Amino acid sequence: MEVGYHIKCKKGDVAKNVIVVGDPGRATLASKIMEDARLVNENRGLLTYTGKYDGIEVTVATHGMGAPSAAIVIEELLMLGAQNIIRVGTTGAIQPHIDVGDVVVPNGAIPLDGSTRGYVPEGFCPVPDFFLMKTLCEAIDRRGLRKHVGLIATFDLFYAEANSAEMWRRRNVLSVEMECSVIFTLAYLRKA
Repeated sequence: MEVGYHIKCKKGDVAKNVIVVGDPGRATLASKIMEDARLVNENRGLLTYTGKYDGIEVTVATHGMGAPSAAIVIEELLMLGAQNIIRVGTTGAIQPHIDVGDVVVPNGAIPLDGSTRGYVPEGFCPVPDFFLMKTLCEAIDRRGLRKHVGLIATFDLFYAEANSAEMWRRRNVLSVEMECSVIFTLAYLRKA
């Protein structure tokens, strides 16, 4: 792919190291702490910036809300050269020991969304790349942040019924969100 259909970037506009966010405001905020940040896409509100952080080239890209939008963006980022993708965003903690501001690092995502099922059969439990997850955990520890590593659940619905979250809480799921399952699946399938 020379130019993305939704992300109007060319090969070379996207770094191999990518941070994805749901909110375009977060992408803009991240660009302000990057060196030489340049806006490489604004099509469809999917703001994408490439620059450097601590001397390393990085892209920060918006994927919007939910697995369908995230799948489109991740597919195109991978086609444009992304190799390491970390999602930074909001998750709904369902365990009482997780406080606002804590970092949740998923070691697996229960796929309760429809998009993941479009790629893999039922029974497939998407997991992140172990070495990327380990590196992320080490970076969080160096910064002295409080982190929780464990399973999360990816839903299609933001306003799901409370009893659904309660069921997953009893099964020790840390939090619920709307994108990680399909992101992990695509990274696995596309060998990123």
